[in-house]
Amino acid sequence: FYQVAYDRENWKRIANHLDSEKYYEIHVLNRVQLLNDIQRFSLENEDDVEIILKVLWYLRRETDVLPYLIADEFLNSLAHRLINTPVYGLYKKFVLNILKRVMEHLNDAEREHNNNLNASMRQEMLRMACHYGDKKCKDMAKVKLMETIRSKKP
Repeated sequence: FYQVAYDRENWKRIANHLDSEKYYEIHVLNRVQLLNDIQRFSLENEDDVEIILKVLWYLRRETDVLPYLIADEFLNSLAHRLINTPVYGLYKKFVLNILKRVMEHLNDAEREHNNNLNASMRQEMLRMACHYGDKKCKDMAKVKLMETIRSKKP
């Protein structure tokens, strides 16, 4: 395991490439490493925040679940720092937007290849979506809860 200390200019280039249709040219394990490396940035510096958000924004293109699993802890850390600020609502929308595509991809994958890995990944993504207030997720949780309650009645 290693960490690379890119300068801001290189981070901007990386973020721009990730935010292109060719993001996949960077191997998924390297994308994971970049998401790990970006967590060292300071949230006190406006330029750093811009780079962090730009790198995270690429996730809206991502269909592999592994980068999301790595980003989850960082996204939660950012949420905790922003929760009592005026920008928290925007941040939640930002996260829900980046989760949208992988959720669609997992729904399709689950229909095509109903296996434990897809189900597990989908469950983790649903947890993230519910955490950030996704309406479909909350509605689905209510339905599942009611089904469970009804099935437990004598």
